Amino acid sequence: MLSAQHHHLVPFGLISPDGNVERNKENESKIIMEEEQSMTHSELEAKSFVVNMIKNGTSTPCDVPSNSGTISATLPRWYDELKFKRGQKYFLENRFGILSSNLCGLLILLADPKGLDVLDSTKRSSTVETAKKRYVSTIMHTISWYEIDLRPGSKSWESLNTIRKMHLLASNSASKKMIGLITQSDLVLTTFGFMGLALVRPHFLGIRCDNKEDREGFTHFWAVIGHMLGVEDHFNMCLFSLETIEHICSILIRYFFIPVIQLETVKFKEMTNVLLNGLSPFMPHMSYDIQLFLVKRIIGVPGHQYGVDVSKEVICRSIFSADELDMARKVVRSMHRENSHYLQMYEIFFNDGIPVAGQSNLKSVKSSVKSEHGNSIEIYGKTFHWIMKSNDGAEWREYLNDAAFYALSKRDQLMVRWICFLFWCYGNLRLAKYVCEWGMNLILFLMQRFDKSL
Repeated sequence: MLSAQHHHLVPFGLISPDGNVERNKENESKIIMEEEQSMTHSELEAKSFVVNMIKNGTSTPCDVPSNSGTISATLPRWYDELKFKRGQKYFLENRFGILSSNLCGLLILLADPKGLDVLDSTKRSSTVETAKKRYVSTIMHTISWYEIDLRPGSKSWESLNTIRKMHLLASNSASKKMIGLITQSDLVLTTFGFMGLALVRPHFLGIRCDNKEDREGFTHFWAVIGHMLGVEDHFNMCLFSLETIEHICSILIRYFFIPVIQLETVKFKEMTNVLLNGLSPFMPHMSYDIQLFLVKRIIGVPGHQYGVDVSKEVICRSIFSADELDMARKVVRSMHRENSHYLQMYEIFFNDGIPVAGQSNLKSVKSSVKSEHGNSIEIYGKTFHWIMKSNDGAEWREYLNDAAFYALSKRDQLMVRWICFLFWCYGNLRLAKYVCEWGMNLILFLMQRFDKSL
């Protein structure tokens, strides 16, 4: 396990864009110190990891070929076969829910403007047919990691080598096109896309989560997979304790994924529709509006709490000061100075509070509360209002409502009701779980047959 000593606890507000520690005002340091003193050890570790991810991960390439010019996956020294296999078993016991979380995670990753441009630059996902091939292939690769013993020469081992080489080629290509390299920070976000929602939002997906050892096996599985795909240990979020990993996921949801999923750029809508249409031969087709509603519901965007017990909803506490966020903005600006359109969209990350697009999703909040948090900013034609500037959980719950559900068409509302009910049944009724897994068997059989025909 990694600990806080691997990532020096240096706040953003004390870091300059070139990484040098600057002298700061004594009162600012005192405020930051007091905030950190109120955090638990796991929260401090999580914050330190995210600081390192932004400070260093954004400039560290996803991979570097060996002296011979080759890339090859190797097992890490900390590999634990029993834990790894327990993680595989946990997947098999919750396959329907975990694979469903992967689809939601994929859409969250597509919402990142830079990541979307890298994907688009490969020209392997821009049409329904190419998207169908790409995403079916990705699912088949992932299934092999979960179901096949990981050893040199095995199908899963060769799959990881193939994916790692593809990442390096895509990174080099994106760099030549002035999009930027795929970095270690990008790999952190990708890791979340595969395991984050299943870990910290399992109740939305019917995933059983009552056994800590099972969940530790699941995170160890992804620590190993991440390592074999080129994630360096000090950027491997799954190497920490379960509690710290959960805090890292919660920080990413609050500070990155809740903001970015609301941008909904033109290119994001196009690529998401292509993805959904590409997968429609294998599973019931869901409209863009349905899938985006479900994703926003799972990560907790205000206005999307249909069928959610709001009293149990929590949000990561505010752990970065305004000065720290401002310094993070400077770091990101230095990384993307050649891509000004990224900078405009990434402004959504660096304001105190949580952004919500439009006023309609704040319908349940008293007007006095709205005016108190009335600062707003327009990004690509969307007006974002910042809320939740305190760490009061009760205040957060005041903003949660189901306004966006009633903005859907009647047909889409019916489909959302059905899907939410299906996940509830999957998590609570043995017969429903059996039926869902049988349906997933059929979907995977059809995908496997298509993949072999290529």
